[in-house]
Amino acid sequence: MWLEDEYKESKDNPLHKEFGIWSNTRYIMGKMLKYKPDVVALVLLGMVCSSVLSYFWGIFSKYVIDIIQMGLQEKEAMERLVKLIFAAGFIACLLNIGSVLSDCLVWYRFIYVRMHMITERIARVLSLKYELIERPDVLDVARRAAQATGSNMNGVEGMMRYMQQLLTSLFTVVVTFVAVMVLDFRLILALIVLCVIQFLYYRKIVEKDKKEVWDELSDSWRKTDYMERVTQYCDHAKEIRLFNLSEFLSKKQEETYLDKEEKMDLHHELWFKNSFVTQIANVVIKALIYAVLFFAVFTKDLSVGNFTLFLSLSIAFSQALINLLQRFGDYKKASLETDDFRSFIELDIDDDEKDCIDIPKADTYEIEFKNVSYKYAKAETYALKDLNLKIHPGEKLAVVGLNGAGKTTMIKLLLRLYDPTEGVVTLNGTDIRKYRREDYYKLFAPVFQNVEIFGEFEIFSVNRNLL
Repeated sequence: MWLEDEYKESKDNPLHKEFGIWSNTRYIMGKMLKYKPDVVALVLLGMVCSSVLSYFWGIFSKYVIDIIQMGLQEKEAMERLVKLIFAAGFIACLLNIGSVLSDCLVWYRFIYVRMHMITERIARVLSLKYELIERPDVLDVARRAAQATGSNMNGVEGMMRYMQQLLTSLFTVVVTFVAVMVLDFRLILALIVLCVIQFLYYRKIVEKDKKEVWDELSDSWRKTDYMERVTQYCDHAKEIRLFNLSEFLSKKQEETYLDKEEKMDLHHELWFKNSFVTQIANVVIKALIYAVLFFAVFTKDLSVGNFTLFLSLSIAFSQALINLLQRFGDYKKASLETDDFRSFIELDIDDDEKDCIDIPKADTYEIEFKNVSYKYAKAETYALKDLNLKIHPGEKLAVVGLNGAGKTTMIKLLLRLYDPTEGVVTLNGTDIRKYRREDYYKLFAPVFQNVEIFGEFEIFSVNRNLL
């Protein structure tokens, strides 16, 4: 059921649903496993390799410094260093190969999954009743669904990419957490507090950017697309010149561009503020890590090798925690956009194809309009009112009238692209709504209006059995 007939602002669209981040995660994982199951293993491989590489050389440096400080004979020290270098080089090669392999094989698999989801979206468009695709609220959710599948770093593919980054950061945080706790548990608490504050600000920016910029832009994009078609394609060139519409259309187009520019200015302002806060937080975090380490050197007799190790692990922990929280913000934004996709794919529309009957075979068919009226959504007046018309077998009919007289509306009612607001259209005395649309459409071979060829006439032909 439609929740409302009145369409307000994009953010108030009753057709939009919120599924939640965990529901969307399961949904995207299901799509990945359905279309490219091997991508999950590649993501896990990249997660482990990229995570270990972030602090691997810090561990290597600690053992190098320890060997130097042992006071061993030169020959023995060199043997240990060579063995350590070879072992570290071998492990580093494996980690880099795994990381590069994952990066090279994962990205186009994400795109492959998104392409299949675009196919799902297009199939949903083609399955909608024609009447619905002209409604502003349906156009809005369709447009936002297109945006959710329109690029690599937003919407459905954005969830896949950010999911990979989230897992890598989470793995790093878990591995380095214990080491930093051993150093000083207060450091962990301080780092968590600083990262959470930064994340809360980041999340605020993400939500504000989504609501005040991108949601608001959906209407502007539709207007811009329309104005670009009117002003740049040849279809309307004759009318623009005959009626001297150049200045009027240029002004309208400029207004649509100005609206987009205002939204994009707000977008850049929001992210500039976030970048400033991020840089301040990074400076404070690193200063805090160094202060704790210097304090540990004097109070806990921390060795130079362990100083290097804990420095590497602490920085890896803080960066991974920040990335985890920030990518979670990006992930949530992509999840909100996935809500847009699912809202369109899972539109809750009454199924009018239940209990349908087959169209009876007959040599001829007769169509009749019985007290048919039709009013477009949000329109104050009827496009057609109390139309009574019978089209007899073998009859040829031309419908002529002024613009807005209802010619096109009548033909769309005849073809069942629209259903009457009032009254019925019958085929051999039976309401055409009792037949399956697909079966009914096969009776017709319509040629829709084209003002360059047919002027103000609406011409249609039907199956030879119909007339």
